[in-house]
Amino acid sequence: GTTGAAISEGAWHCIEMHGATPSTSTLMEYWVDGVKSSTTLNGVFVVGATWGSMNLGDISSAGADTGTGSFYLDEVVVSDSYVGTLP
Repeated sequence: GTTGAAISEGAWHCIEMHGATPSTSTLMEYWVDGVKSSTTLNGVFVVGATWGSMNLGDISSAGADTGTGSFYLDEVVVSDSYVGTLP
């Protein structure tokens, strides 16, 4: 996990994630509203691994930020090429 740009409550945002083919140094990046919000992340997968599933939702831990709230998803797109923000 990583922390990036804050998203504002009660507003819609475009969150994009790029994950390359799994390897021992997998490139992963993400954007919030068209602005890159991560440093280049390198995931470590075993040789020959593949993407098997995708989990979408609000992920939180039992740390200091243990509030409650709602998380809505709309217009989920999975692609093997860049899509970008929609108008």
